[in-house]
Amino acid sequence: MRTAKALARILSILLICVAGPGCPLGGMDDGDDGGNGFPQGGGNNVDPLFQVTYDPASPWNQPIPPDPPLAPNSDAMIALLANRATGGIQLGTHEFSVPVYFADSATPRVEVPLVGPAWERPWVGDDHPIDVILNVPIPVGTRPDPEDDGHCAIIDVSTGYEYDFWRLRWRNGRWTCHWGNRVSYNGNGIYPFGLSARASGFALLAGMVWPAELTAGQIGHKLVGSIPPMACRAGGPVAPATDTDGPSPLANAIPQGAVLQLDPALDLDDPSLGLTPLERSVARALQVYGMVVGDIDGATIEIEGIQDFSFMANPYPGFVTTETVWDGTIFLNNIPVDDLRVLSFGPQFTPVRELEDESIYR
Repeated sequence: MRTAKALARILSILLICVAGPGCPLGGMDDGDDGGNGFPQGGGNNVDPLFQVTYDPASPWNQPIPPDPPLAPNSDAMIALLANRATGGIQLGTHEFSVPVYFADSATPRVEVPLVGPAWERPWVGDDHPIDVILNVPIPVGTRPDPEDDGHCAIIDVSTGYEYDFWRLRWRNGRWTCHWGNRVSYNGNGIYPFGLSARASGFALLAGMVWPAELTAGQIGHKLVGSIPPMACRAGGPVAPATDTDGPSPLANAIPQGAVLQLDPALDLDDPSLGLTPLERSVARALQVYGMVVGDIDGATIEIEGIQDFSFMANPYPGFVTTETVWDGTIFLNNIPVDDLRVLSFGPQFTPVRELEDESIYR
């Protein structure tokens, strides 16, 4: 989402190239929390068979119709993307992904101060920048992403809300964050005025790959993905995105909100592709539903999976091995980037960046 993420991903690609396949696998080891801290005890209660699906009418649940119109410069956009995404397509299941936790009416409610600079925050009316998120249910044992983004999603089954956080931290006996917001998990998975914990205005769990989908071999929704910064266009998002941090001035960069589709004419059963069962599941989803550009990454096209330590036990058995992964990021190298295409999209626009519900802030 931010520059630190891009730099970290670039570094990871360099480490892979230098260290080779003999590198130790660290991704499934909880180990160091990166200095972010989190309260000890408790544990997560997320069932590996569970997933958030949002409204059936949501854009995330709509398959791509036959023969969709393509962006006029789709070929040039994919050429730029392939040039920048030297790490190919990957599936993130550990670092720089999103852990998810359940809360209910018995979960303690806390105030979460915003500790980032004031200019990062919207104002409550005309009075002052937001200082605190109110009445947030955070289960004991919650552990945010230990990397710079500090993402975390909490599903409150007692209210129907998904709470999304950016840079959530446990510091000096209390939770703090740089930003947080909430959206109905029965809605469309999009913050209508931006100001989500993801750069593009999408709910954190929208488009995420759940372990149950990989186990079943079928992903029934659009994917959310990150692309390299210089392949991600500046100048505003396109629908269904409502915000953006795309920085690239290049004419063939792709705006956040655009949908990438793997050419449906590509025969996924062609033995020359050498697709693994996991790659085939992801490739099929890319053909049927596509991937929405929702963030920026380092030198890869990263599709996000639910973070592994959201669960009491490894939710990705058989998928994460020392041969297929670097620190929880699963390589999908046999899915050909050159066979992606960019679907036609609407005009870029200036994000609104307004609060939909001021009542949860002070």
